[in-house]
Amino acid sequence: MQSVTPDSLWQMQSIVAPHFSPNGRYLAYAAQQYNKEKSITSPCVRLRNTETGASEDINAPGINLSYSWTPDNNLMYVLHPDKQSTIYRIWNPCNYETKDIKVSTFCHGNSFWGNDKLVVFTRIEDQNEKDNPIIIENYPYTFNGKGWMYGQEERLSFISLTDGTITHITPKGFRIEQTVCFGNKLLIVGYRSNYVGLSKPGLYCYENPNQIEEWIAPGRFYIRQLFCLKDQIYFAGSTGEKYGRYEYSGFYHFDFPKKSIEFFAEYEASVGVNTVMADSFPDPGKKICVSDDMLYFISAINNQSGICRLSTDGTITPFLSTADSVESLDVSQGRIAYCGTKNFRSAELYQITESDETCLAQVKQLSEQYRLSTPEEITFIDADGFKIHGWVLKPDSFQKDKSYPAVLCIHGGPRCAYAPIYLHELQCIAAQGRFVLYCNPRGSDTYGNEFGNINGRYGTVDMKDLLQFVDEAIKRYPQINPDRLGVNGGSYGGFMVNWLIGHSNRFKAAVSQRSISNWISHEAISDIGMDYVRDQMGASLLEDNRDQLWECSPVRFACNVTTPTLFIHGDQDMRCSLAEPRQMYYALYQRQIPTKLLIFKGENHNLLRSGKPQNRIRALEEINQWFERYL
Repeated sequence: MQSVTPDSLWQMQSIVAPHFSPNGRYLAYAAQQYNKEKSITSPCVRLRNTETGASEDINAPGINLSYSWTPDNNLMYVLHPDKQSTIYRIWNPCNYETKDIKVSTFCHGNSFWGNDKLVVFTRIEDQNEKDNPIIIENYPYTFNGKGWMYGQEERLSFISLTDGTITHITPKGFRIEQTVCFGNKLLIVGYRSNYVGLSKPGLYCYENPNQIEEWIAPGRFYIRQLFCLKDQIYFAGSTGEKYGRYEYSGFYHFDFPKKSIEFFAEYEASVGVNTVMADSFPDPGKKICVSDDMLYFISAINNQSGICRLSTDGTITPFLSTADSVESLDVSQGRIAYCGTKNFRSAELYQITESDETCLAQVKQLSEQYRLSTPEEITFIDADGFKIHGWVLKPDSFQKDKSYPAVLCIHGGPRCAYAPIYLHELQCIAAQGRFVLYCNPRGSDTYGNEFGNINGRYGTVDMKDLLQFVDEAIKRYPQINPDRLGVNGGSYGGFMVNWLIGHSNRFKAAVSQRSISNWISHEAISDIGMDYVRDQMGASLLEDNRDQLWECSPVRFACNVTTPTLFIHGDQDMRCSLAEPRQMYYALYQRQIPTKLLIFKGENHNLLRSGKPQNRIRALEEINQWFERYL
């Protein structure tokens, strides 16, 4: 076998987005692979007959990953011929016939309201804005993955399945985060325009035309996942009073006749979110599902993600699945279908019943074509008594009597986590003859609130854990050359790279991806919300403690940097703006520290996770070349 390379990405495959039909007879899912000729993700959507076990490719014209089921058991997916129109195509799995519903505006989403209406988001662009100056009169005005939002109006709307007519539900300026159908009511989590700036959304109810009733005022709860069980309304969330926006409290019950809220069940982990880091394919499938008056949801605990179940008595059953990481799920008639990773394989399709768990569909694996490095776990107790989990990838063709460079990799978030699963970026670094060291320092997810809480302490306890982890790895692997250490990270990991090279001279080469360098500019420019920096750093440029932000900013210490550093960013990154690496690049360049700024046109914050494959490959090649040059 040959060693893995960045362009091995073209051979990567994965299964995503399982969806049962309402009658449970069919299970739709998709196998993904990159199309080298078109340089795009190329899904093959398949249909499994749950009664016979037979599977077939769905060859409906234009089929894509937007598919879902209609109430009468037909498959529906969304097409966009241009930026001003939408086609909802309905495919019959019995006779293979299709029917189109054409809408003269751009729509996304496809939840059903009864049997004859869709609940969708409609986007209308003001064409007059295109050739005129950009006019900004609201906030936020950017969104990662969508870009600049000026001249755009997005509203929640109904689409009639009989004639395609559109009826708007929400007024202009209403920001929507979630919707759930509740009998003859439509529940909406979001904000009215006069609440812009708050990060805790409200709960609203639509029942009659032109009337939206506020049930929970914004500013009270972080409403993470809204759902209904036995004609009752619940949500997963928190007040954030102790640990801020990333606090895990559990589940709440909303008594809608009384408009009152009561705590329902304690749960100190994510709900409907897989915070375990992956870089194969993004999965658009369901993260929560209600079936038989129980909530099934993806959760991440102790560097593993799996499927949990909440019952109406408040009982929570953890990890019904045996996978290392679960990306999506659906439930029907007591059967759980999910896409997850096991045994260092990319995501495949599994089914859980009362008696067993079986694999329903597999894809070709990189491990069958390339030599891979297997993660070896390191754990230690840090200075504050917390157990830190980390892993080491040995260099390709490792020999005990040789000395090797090592690269410390730092995940984003910070409320994410590494796990011993396949990560293409890390394998590519190891394949070039380097140790790869990666761990979950304080601030990471999956270990509870106290472990994850580094509010106001970025660059302190987390930095100590990272450096102690490097020391532990060097102790256990004498083949690591301590004079040939590199560091690499993205997002929060990019912040930590910028911070480390300004506070330590241990690293001889650094790669900082989609990073933060200045908390003051980040607060003003990022799309993440007005109070994010205040929540995470305990200070704001709008308050008297603004100097604290400067003291916690990596660019403040750029004068100390001696490490050759490569900065990688997308020019459409609205989460950590391009202004961030430009500041660090300027500081290093002016001091004649070897540096390079690599900007990918058209890419946003998700460059190395869901960016164009040729750009992902180029970025990985640049990373390897930088470490080859300076390590």
